[in-house]
Amino acid sequence: MRKMKLFYILIFLLLFSAGAKAEIVKITVLDGNFKEVKVISSGDELKKFNTLWESKIESNVKIKVNWSEGYKLDISKEKNSMRWLYHPGGWLMPLLKKGPGLYQIKNKEEFNKLITAEIVNK
Repeated sequence: MRKMKLFYILIFLLLFSAGAKAEIVKITVLDGNFKEVKVISSGDELKKFNTLWESKIESNVKIKVNWSEGYKLDISKEKNSMRWLYHPGGWLMPLLKKGPGLYQIKNKEEFNKLITAEIVNK
């Protein structure tokens, strides 16, 4: 069982790192009801998103996040896409069964403003 878990983590890391260098070409922001809030696909907004996105750091803290207060971010790269959950408190989590868990955006205020997320003091 432990070997299978390690195998899945290694596969995820290989796929994630292979796609990590690819540039993000489109972001679709969905609210808690899966309603499209915003699409970012060009210009200064896309550059700013990429810069803020690269600033995310993996977090080892144990917190309870009410993801229903958050958003879904569909991150599209040239060859693949991935959905992330985002809470306006600056917390991110990839929507995967296995793999790394929680991340934090360094500048949540700018990130929230860019994706038009409501600021939540949490």
